[in-house]
Amino acid sequence: MLQNSLVLVGRLLNTPVISEIDDKKYTVIDLIITETKESISIYLYDSIAENVVKYCKEDDLMGIKGHLDIKDKVLKVVADKVTFLASKSKEGDE
Repeated sequence: MLQNSLVLVGRLLNTPVISEIDDKKYTVIDLIITETKESISIYLYDSIAENVVKYCKEDDLMGIKGHLDIKDKVLKVVADKVTFLASKSKEGDE
């Protein structure tokens, strides 16, 4: 079996929401990875998805360690570990 891994750091494009399919919880986040606001979609499952939905919001800085998954000729990025790096508070928030 071929192993692959990747590490990304970026800001959340929007606040994540939890979804469920076949009793499996997941979320898809868009991580801004360049100064030109280009983003990449990342799939998060189970407890990783629940924690990101619970603790993260738009513009939060996070690190993702994950892998590439290819099924039916569709490539997707799947998170194996998420590190919360910084929360960008809105002006006026304490």
